[in-house]
Amino acid sequence: EKRLHAKYYANESNALLTSMNLYSYSQDNNIESGVLTKAGLLKNLTGLSNSLIGETDFDKQASAYFWKVIEQSEPLFCKEPVFQSGFLGFNKKSEHSEIKVNKLSSVFAEAKSIKVENETNKKVELKDNSTPTGYCIRTGAKIPFNIEKPLFPEAYKSWNRYGDVDYAEKYCHFSGELSGGETSVSKPILKKNWKKAKEIFSL
Repeated sequence: EKRLHAKYYANESNALLTSMNLYSYSQDNNIESGVLTKAGLLKNLTGLSNSLIGETDFDKQASAYFWKVIEQSEPLFCKEPVFQSGFLGFNKKSEHSEIKVNKLSSVFAEAKSIKVENETNKKVELKDNSTPTGYCIRTGAKIPFNIEKPLFPEAYKSWNRYGDVDYAEKYCHFSGELSGGETSVSKPILKKNWKKAKEIFSL
């Protein structure tokens, strides 16, 4: 999720909500802050979760918020550990990790292409009997221009989990440029591009 700036690190026993990036520059050059929470041993063993044994409302709200962010974002990279079960299911050990999803190369290539087009001020050109080109407002990928369907099919599946027509997206459906969160399913075209889009596509 390109607009996400908050950092949330969590595992089965600890969670850290912080402004800090996990590399040495942040540690050595910035003033950072964060909140660390820890789950009690009883919660880990029983699966119970309440404030009496280590989990607070803060934990629940932070976890729920970031899961919502994840669910509304298109998965671009996912690497998961493969565990070896221990005695009675305890003390699991990670054997290795497997990459489940990796779309980073195609995303970076598409982003580079869009950047070049925007820098050269390339205009949308319509040829006879051709399908007009638009851009997915979530991924920036090229798709048929249709203000009723401004999302790439995979991005639509992600968006459809909540169906929030006003959820801020990243790109302008008309130009493909970054929108700074000013576009959405209900308003897929940036205001500055609306007049030109109306002229070209007879909206």
